[in-house]
Amino acid sequence: QGYMALTFDFRGYRESGGDKDIEFMDRDVRASAGFLREQGATGVFLAGASMGGTASLKVASENGVAGVVSLSAPVDFNGLSVKGVRVRVPTLLMAAKDDRGAVTSLEEMVSLGIVGGPGLAQSVVYEGIADHGTRLIVPGAETETAVKERILEFLKANSE
Repeated sequence: QGYMALTFDFRGYRESGGDKDIEFMDRDVRASAGFLREQGATGVFLAGASMGGTASLKVASENGVAGVVSLSAPVDFNGLSVKGVRVRVPTLLMAAKDDRGAVTSLEEMVSLGIVGGPGLAQSVVYEGIADHGTRLIVPGAETETAVKERILEFLKANSE
């Protein structure tokens, strides 16, 4: 699709070294955005699932990114929180209707003004499933194609 992409494991997870420090996961997201800029990226979008979505939203509130995509992000997770932040870049929030915690967090982010502003926040809730986070886009997931297409539409609509 012509986009440069970077995936990584948060410190202390899977192949990454160090200790898990959920409260400060936004530091890893901030560093990844900086790395992409060093590689020549001019418009950086952040995307994350579950706690990665929370960390991405937190960084998007402060870091001059082009936009953010969040799948099933909680408002608060083990010390990592977006309460009190204001994301004022294009934002796409996605969740599965039967993942009640994710839907409640999505609704709270909108109602508290964590995300939004005229035309900035979009939310999509997929009916009839309970998948959470990356389970919305794994190969074979009921929502895989729809979620991927929606993300690409969002990127295209908000790219320079």
